Amino acid sequence: MESLYFLFLIIHIFCAIIFVGYLFLEVVVLSKINFKPQIFKNKIIPLSLVLLVISGFFMIQKWLGSDIGYFDLAYQKVFILKIFLAFLIFFIIFTNLFFQFVLKRQLVFKNIHILVLFLSIIIILCAKLIYYV
Repeated sequence: MESLYFLFLIIHIFCAIIFVGYLFLEVVVLSKINFKPQIFKNKIIPLSLVLLVISGFFMIQKWLGSDIGYFDLAYQKVFILKIFLAFLIFFIIFTNLFFQFVLKRQLVFKNIHILVLFLSIIIILCAKLIYYV
């Protein structure tokens, strides 16, 4: 079980680097030069997001559960905040995709990349804060 956790941890870290790295690149660099590489946006980023969510679901078992509780320890509260922010990112992305492709309406969240990058930075800070509370 521990070796599977380590495998999912490595997958999770690499996918987070790809996802947050692309967001940072798009918000900070590519928005200034009006260049958006479609292969990243259409193929690599959705795959990294799906793998990020799947690996995250698997890794929840180590930090939360009936054996160790859900809100008993301080790091669990920070971890729940991290999970909430991750679900918020997933909800924002899903809502925009639903409005764009199913309803064929204008996007609900404008500047989605800036918002998701900001939430991702908070998630990264929470991930580091877990080890210090």
